[in-house]
Amino acid sequence: MTESITEKLNKRNSSIELLRIIMMLQVIFLHVCTYGGYYKQALALGGGHTLFFWIIWLLSRCPVYMFIIIMGYFMSESDVSTQRKRILKVYIPMWTYAVGIPLAVFLTKSVEMGKRDYVRAFFPALSRTWYFMTLYLILLILSPYLNKLIHAMTKKEFLGLLGILFFIFSIWNLAAHMKPFDAVIGSEKVFETEEGKSLYDFIFMYFLGAFLRRYEFRKKGALPSWRNWMNLILFLLLGFLDTALLYLFPEFRSVIGYNDNPLVVLQCIFLFRFFSNIEFHSRFINVLGGCNLGIYMLHEHPLLRKLIWNQRIHMNTPEFYGSSIYILKILAIILGIYSVCCIIEWLRQQIMRFCFR
Repeated sequence: MTESITEKLNKRNSSIELLRIIMMLQVIFLHVCTYGGYYKQALALGGGHTLFFWIIWLLSRCPVYMFIIIMGYFMSESDVSTQRKRILKVYIPMWTYAVGIPLAVFLTKSVEMGKRDYVRAFFPALSRTWYFMTLYLILLILSPYLNKLIHAMTKKEFLGLLGILFFIFSIWNLAAHMKPFDAVIGSEKVFETEEGKSLYDFIFMYFLGAFLRRYEFRKKGALPSWRNWMNLILFLLLGFLDTALLYLFPEFRSVIGYNDNPLVVLQCIFLFRFFSNIEFHSRFINVLGGCNLGIYMLHEHPLLRKLIWNQRIHMNTPEFYGSSIYILKILAIILGIYSVCCIIEWLRQQIMRFCFR
């Protein structure tokens, strides 16, 4: 069993795993912005601080969609038995953390808990302990049926479907939530994407990942070609364009952070193309990449979120951002959270392998 796991880790394309790692670091950064108060404080600081924040923030809008694109890229070509195994592989750690974290909090009395927390612990998917994990699990369950549709379509039909979904969930949805277009265009009671965090969007991104897998036409190489570097350059340019639009059209601010912002969708495509066209193998990177979901569930569990941001990390203050090295402090916090959660998830995986070998 150990040898087979080792072989899988060695064979897996590490460029995709590196992309996963970067995306998880961006997820933690986005939580620093929200729970750590960086968003609020950066706007209050003004000038170059605000501009720097907007650029980095708008270059970090891809993680949620990227994880689903990667899922569609791989799962769309897998068989039903693999998909069923994947459901268990996702749900078991969900349940483990959903029960284990409240138990640890109860024993240490580190965070105040209510009766609701105890009951919800046993139903992590239904109680939406983590919105992303619930949608991820639903998508896994739907994937065999989505794959039948994917394999039945011609390339032209597939492009047509993606075009329709892009118009509905990116263009139409964006206009429906942005002044002055919202006075004429609406999506209420037709579809709501929850700022790009809905099942609609996840299915859209699953299809997009499947399309990129079925119709990839460039040969992978150990180093990026000059054409492949264009994918990364276009990703960066779109982020800068988003920043420019924010300053030119202040009304754009209400929707610029949506995951289904059309420019963000395009950014996802270019960034994924850049990494998918590179191939190298690193067992260390593959191990880190395999800890991503655990890292997310640990630091984003509602109880640990309170512990981390309210009791352990006190950065939502003007004093923190008054320091000349506050950017380095933020970087240290991101790497610290990632490292601690990664070690815990790796240990959980080793225990599970020992128990079920």
